[in-house]
Amino acid sequence: MAAPSFHALIVEDDFLFAWRLEDLLRDLGFESFAIASTAAEAIAAAEERRPDLITADLRLSDDSGLHVVRTIHARIAPSIPVVFITASAEELAGMAELTVISKPINVAALQRACRSVFQNMPEARAGAVVPA
Repeated sequence: MAAPSFHALIVEDDFLFAWRLEDLLRDLGFESFAIASTAAEAIAAAEERRPDLITADLRLSDDSGLHVVRTIHARIAPSIPVVFITASAEELAGMAELTVISKPINVAALQRACRSVFQNMPEARAGAVVPA
């Protein structure tokens, strides 16, 4: 039996940043990706293949990343771990339950955030823990 393939949904309207984020997530063990720049694309991608992790910018060109994530959680599974990666982190400061990284990011911050969301969501896919 093949090892599980971990899939990340990147919700980001800056394509260069999305591609950089894909590279960083690949370094952390993710093997497949969907990149969505709009709310509709993100929801459709999550419906097509349930992600093991969602990364989302707070501000998208057509919607809020927070609204997109809430919609995906309501329609697909509330247990999908999420890391918000945004230049507007202060707007999420009052929401302690969210894992937020400020842009620009580095691999160590992303690794810590991924570890945190997987440890705090026991329903998330077993084994989806990023390497040390």
